[in-house]
Amino acid sequence: MRCHRIVAVTVVLCTALLVVPPAAFSLRCGSQIVERGDTKQRVYRACGEPDYQEVTGFQDIGRATVKIEIWFYDFGPQKFTQTLTFHGNRLVRIEAGDYGVKTFRK
Repeated sequence: MRCHRIVAVTVVLCTALLVVPPAAFSLRCGSQIVERGDTKQRVYRACGEPDYQEVTGFQDIGRATVKIEIWFYDFGPQKFTQTLTFHGNRLVRIEAGDYGVKTFRK
């Protein structure tokens, strides 16, 4: 009985991992792909100027304090908006939002 429960839990967890969208780990900007761990410079070169950016706070990491910053991209009504979070110079999170509203991209 216990073995069946372990198998059932394992199947549920594996299924949940399969349905996580790849956009949570990477983002396509034209022909470029950015992913967690990329620098701000790499993201800027690939995706261009964000539509909105904001410093949301600071975090102490060891002896250093890093800036926490979000960049928001609106790729238009056919694509989802994207919010990118940076800790210091590194991309740590990519979140898809609702469909965009811009009618053209710079």
